[in-house]
Amino acid sequence: MNTPLRVAVIGGGVAGLASAVCLARDGHAVSVFEKLPAIVPGGTGILLEPAGLEVLRRLDLADAALALGSAITRIVARRLDGGERMHLRYPELHPGLHALGIRRPALARLLRDSAVASRAGFHFGAAIDDLRRQGGQLWLRERGRASEHGPFDLAVIGNGVRSRLRDSVIPGARVRPHLRGVYSAMLPLAATLDSDTLLQRPLDNIDAVGLLPVGHSGGNEPQMSFFWHVHPDDLASLHAAGYPAWCDYIEGFCPEARGPLRALGGFEALTWSTTAEVSLQHWHADRIAVIGDAAHALNPQLGLGATMALLDAECLSRCLREPGDINAAMARFETLRRPHVSRYARVSGIWSRLDGTGFSPLRRWLFRGMANGPAFLRRRLLHHVCGYASLRTP
Repeated sequence: MNTPLRVAVIGGGVAGLASAVCLARDGHAVSVFEKLPAIVPGGTGILLEPAGLEVLRRLDLADAALALGSAITRIVARRLDGGERMHLRYPELHPGLHALGIRRPALARLLRDSAVASRAGFHFGAAIDDLRRQGGQLWLRERGRASEHGPFDLAVIGNGVRSRLRDSVIPGARVRPHLRGVYSAMLPLAATLDSDTLLQRPLDNIDAVGLLPVGHSGGNEPQMSFFWHVHPDDLASLHAAGYPAWCDYIEGFCPEARGPLRALGGFEALTWSTTAEVSLQHWHADRIAVIGDAAHALNPQLGLGATMALLDAECLSRCLREPGDINAAMARFETLRRPHVSRYARVSGIWSRLDGTGFSPLRRWLFRGMANGPAFLRRRLLHHVCGYASLRTP
């Protein structure tokens, strides 16, 4: 497509920001609309799998991201006595292969700065929830305001799981909330945790804590992201028992959290979040594409949300370079990306159902069985963990 397009990107998360970088570098006039007033400085860590890190490498951003985060070479589940229940090594699939642990705002700022350098425009504090077509062009309206933004030739909707704009443009999204939410926090990196290790601390097969090193992220001390899943119905009794009692419980099987977790002072210092899976029958309409979690959110325990968002953004920009009109490019984008996403969506659905029916111990047993199995099983599991299963590119 030789003619530069006027592109509206709705959403300032990884999907939206990566799209802005890719499309602005291709010469399109990109405007990003984000409902928050700025990139939130808080936020916990995310794991960027090798398939997503390779997108950053093709954008010449991988070195900068690695300087902010931490290269993850292995996933380990370790008992309190020091014995390992699982040890999965990325280099077993390819020498030198690794993932990236990084704080979400650090990655967001890196993508934003790259987009700005490519002359993308940003509108923070702009909640877009209405889109109007007129004469083959698109106009956007902010919530509670009569004025419009436009005209645009293409709109990219990447504003997350509960996107109002997606639902108004392409109705029928299936949003299935997960039965458990997540308590997370940023803590100083434990002296006993290697900076290249994503560590799971299990309590038998009934509970577990996740610890992800995320590097310095622009600060002075290396940090780790703490994750613990809990059913919302259990929050009242958890809070009634008190924060010190909960710290006692967590520290009983996760010694790396001892001290820093208690120093936070209370549950209010933790971040509580709920997640959901999303499936959408069509990812595109006339001159509109839906990407990232707005189109296909997965179970967060797969650790593939940011990776899928980056792959979506890169694929969309490549499809727009091909001969043909905008809608042909959108159709090609979905044709290329859907088989890859669908492979993981099936696994995500199975994981969530096992979790919801009380069979999360079975899920953990299956995963660890493959991770500790013969070499061909470990390599097959790694192929999926890295984000490579059924991956197609233009």
